[in-house]
Amino acid sequence: MEYTKDNTLSDIVRNDFRASRVFEAHGLDFCCNGKRKLDEACREKGIETDSILAELKTELSSDNMNDENFDKMELDILINHILDKHHSYIKRILPVLNSFSEKVLKAHSGKHPELIRVSELYRNVAAELTSHMLKEENMLFPFVKRMADLKRSGGALTSIPFGSVRNPIMQMEAEHDNAGSAFHEMREITDYFRIPEDACNTFKSFYEELNNFENDLHKHIHLENNILHPKAIALEDELTSSE
Repeated sequence: MEYTKDNTLSDIVRNDFRASRVFEAHGLDFCCNGKRKLDEACREKGIETDSILAELKTELSSDNMNDENFDKMELDILINHILDKHHSYIKRILPVLNSFSEKVLKAHSGKHPELIRVSELYRNVAAELTSHMLKEENMLFPFVKRMADLKRSGGALTSIPFGSVRNPIMQMEAEHDNAGSAFHEMREITDYFRIPEDACNTFKSFYEELNNFENDLHKHIHLENNILHPKAIALEDELTSSE
């Protein structure tokens, strides 16, 4: 498929997840701010839109088709992927990052005062994401899975515990925005997680893992904001209109 400057970032990645590699390489936000047109996003970054379109054409014409088409997944299957791939990763990496943050702050904040703010931002993200995942796993995701089952079985949606699926989705997306803003500030403070010359191995690992964490979070948020959430809203509307 040929893309133009008028396609949105989220639409491009939703159609072919391999596009996320090109956007990640250039710092183009396809998750929280993915509804912007490609041309607008490139102008904000000072990047030539035509060069990004050329990179997309090369990336998407390659034989590497290992990325799944998440847009065509059943919603309960997509949720299982998010849980297995992204929630499990966050739960595994947070204790590691917690330890790195404490050690690096104690050993290096004297020469690198920016670490005080970086650690504060990280702790805020970690706390909110921990609560965020609990709400998804105990409230939003089970409801969406129930709707997916009803769609297949032809059953009726008889109760909505939170009025509409739009309500928890609105809260989840606000929390996604918070995490995105925190990582944006961390990148500004650290010059894109540039590792100082006097950094010890723990300091290096801290910045490397924060960078990996943000990259995973972009994919995670994209799957929810741009695929799961709008489809869940559409499915609720479909099920309630057929009552």
